[in-house]
Amino acid sequence: MTIGEGSVGIAGGATSSGAVSIDANSLTTLFVASATPMPTASPVAGADYSQLGATGTITVGGDLELFYSSPDSTCPTFTPGTVYTLLHTTGGTISGTFSDAADGDVAEIDAFCGPNSNFTPLPVRIGYTANSITATALGTTTTALATNVAAPITNQPVTLTASVTQSTGTPSGTVAFVDDLGSIAGCEAQPVSQGTATCTTTFDEDPSLSVLATFNPDGVFAPSDSTGGGSLQTLTFPVGPDSSTTALTSSSPTPAIGTSVTYTATVVPATYPGGPRLPGGSVAFFDGTTPISCAGADDGFVADPNAEQATCMTSYAAAGSHAITAQYAGDDPAFTASTSAALTVTVPAGAPAPSRPRRRSSRLRRRLPSRSPAAARRRSGSPRSADRPPASRSAVRRAARAARSEPS
Repeated sequence: MTIGEGSVGIAGGATSSGAVSIDANSLTTLFVASATPMPTASPVAGADYSQLGATGTITVGGDLELFYSSPDSTCPTFTPGTVYTLLHTTGGTISGTFSDAADGDVAEIDAFCGPNSNFTPLPVRIGYTANSITATALGTTTTALATNVAAPITNQPVTLTASVTQSTGTPSGTVAFVDDLGSIAGCEAQPVSQGTATCTTTFDEDPSLSVLATFNPDGVFAPSDSTGGGSLQTLTFPVGPDSSTTALTSSSPTPAIGTSVTYTATVVPATYPGGPRLPGGSVAFFDGTTPISCAGADDGFVADPNAEQATCMTSYAAAGSHAITAQYAGDDPAFTASTSAALTVTVPAGAPAPSRPRRRSSRLRRRLPSRSPAAARRRSGSPRSADRPPASRSAVRRAARAARSEPS
């Protein structure tokens, strides 16, 4: 049997002798309790709900629709864990999947019931085996979300509590908490214990922060969230800015004239200094009421968002006392502005110029040669002693010529 492109509804039981092929562009509708109200337990395939059977391989494709209708408009009551075998083969295997109902997916039985035939989705979990496709009834759950602080400030610890309820049992699983920016770090899968899951976290400044809790079951319960069944009704609350504290230090309390001095401003959260959110923005430095033109800085400040510090380097051309302050602008919306206490810096008068090492006299570095006793006698005019070396031959001849030339 081939179910071609288009829609086909199977009411009651339909069995094919041989293989069944469902076209990838088809919509297969199976009716649940189309003739009588749904029994709460042990429903009978082909009588209480539709089932497609075959003796050969069933090749699946296209979309699957599950639909409930009742002649007396009675809304069904499912027993969580009840299994409905939708497709079954006795002599072959299941091949392929429905595009909108893969193994493990949570699907819905579209039910129109009650006095006004209102739409009521009934959750089931789709399952695939080698020779069948099933739908397991899930208990409908409700998740409510609350916070222990109605209007926190930046970095203030906030405990989020999700309460998961179900009329026929105690749900188990995890809860994921998310805000406007996505998953909240450390709160992606909080275990549900006795119907409750909690997570403690902090937030940045936000005048209207929205938080959502989603329950992810691990048993025969349906997922749920805190949006009230699809309407966007998440928990919304304001997160205000924290105040800030600015501290100021100097590399020297008494810098010399013309010598550079560096001022460092440290800005921290006032109420929750440990963060994790740290101040950003700008700091300006003042000498009294006069802005300081900081060397190497733009507009008189240098901001370091990693260290929450700003530095300013300057120097003074004359002696005097200076009352220095640092003003954090509060241009980060998570923190308010603050000004440091005044820091007194005194430049001494007559600061000496850098000293040079004194040079020694060259006479002190000259070593006089040692003199023998004979040399000492020559300097004093004493006669030559016998230790004087004999005169050379040329000196003797010069003396003889000089003697002959003298008049007699």
